[in-house]
Amino acid sequence: MKEKSAERRKIEIGLVTPSAPAPALFPERFKRGVSCLENLGFKVKLGKYVSTKNGLTSATAMERAADMNEFFADKDVSLLMASIGGDYSAEILPYLDWELIRANKKGLIGYSDITVLLLAVGVKGQQVVYYGPTLMTEFSEYPVPPRMSEAAFLKAFDENSILEITPCSALLGKGSDWALPPVERTSSVPVFQKTIRSGCADGIVIGGCIEALERIRGTEYFPNFKNAIFIMETVDEEFDEKKWRAILTDYANMGVFKNVEGIVIGQKMWNEDEVNKLAAMLLEATKEREIPIAYGLPFGHISPIATIPLFAKATLDADAIKLVYDKPFKYQYAGE
Repeated sequence: MKEKSAERRKIEIGLVTPSAPAPALFPERFKRGVSCLENLGFKVKLGKYVSTKNGLTSATAMERAADMNEFFADKDVSLLMASIGGDYSAEILPYLDWELIRANKKGLIGYSDITVLLLAVGVKGQQVVYYGPTLMTEFSEYPVPPRMSEAAFLKAFDENSILEITPCSALLGKGSDWALPPVERTSSVPVFQKTIRSGCADGIVIGGCIEALERIRGTEYFPNFKNAIFIMETVDEEFDEKKWRAILTDYANMGVFKNVEGIVIGQKMWNEDEVNKLAAMLLEATKEREIPIAYGLPFGHISPIATIPLFAKATLDADAIKLVYDKPFKYQYAGE
């Protein structure tokens, strides 16, 4: 354990707040998350605007971008981590220094609205990024992060083993309001998984939050899904049949499903009937190519969650419902 801790101290995490000003609104929770990372053995460096507030965001778009640019230029920082998501990450895209980012392979981790930045850094910054926990969610949980979330994060950055993403048997119930005194989350809800179409496929894992993907559709930051395993999840706790039907239809009409090698839908507390409705839509949208499709891997707006590398190749086994990566992760992308 001491050896592992020493290895982690070589990883300095640069914390940024690209969108919502949650650290300024909930400073005690923010401090708890920073302490958690330090207790796990990581060095932590705070961006200049990580805990400031400017209306609906932490700072101006240029200032938020400056924090990211500075960390990509910082020789000591190994990984950028978002403190939280929000709705405004796309505002900083024009101010990111892509030449600098391409020249300094750091990686970025987060989910939800951070999908916008993960895909942009993958497409234009040409490096592996991670769909995984943000500071203010998993790492700031009281009194400690969910065990699986912590273990999955640490394993993703352990170079000595393969990475296998598998389902959870249960998800944690909703936590208490962050404005109230912290309470440990102890209730859990059993959940299930489903093989929607059987089979195995190798592909470059790309995707994230479907709502965030809509913010970059039609832009230079929207990825090419050729040879991809498309991972998809939603902010919604309840199953929104209309939203999924519309988005899957759009992707089918865009030709996205003609290029992908497989699809994974993130785990939720949806019932079997709701998952079956989604499965029927997915089968219809992909009927021209019988690619493997699985529902039920733990990523995105749930807890606990896995850490999933993007722009790296993995094998999807839809029958076993798992993603398997070899290490070290190698950046891959089909490009234009």
